[in-house]
Amino acid sequence: MISKQLSPFFAFFIVAVMQIGVGIFTYAREIAAITGNDGWISILLAGVAPTLFYG
Repeated sequence: MISKQLSPFFAFFIVAVMQIGVGIFTYAREIAAITGNDGWISILLAGVAPTLFYG
C-alpha cells in the first residue's frame, strides 16, 4: 500500500511556492495600478529576462 503522508520538506516547499506566487501576482497588480494599461510590457519583460539570463 502506498503511504499518503506529506513529508515536512514537501509541506515547506508548498508553502514557499504559494508565498512566491502570491507575491508575483501582488507585484503585477501594483504595477498595473501605477502604469495603467501599459504595465503588461514591464511585467512580461520581468518574467522573461531571468529565463534568458539564467536559462
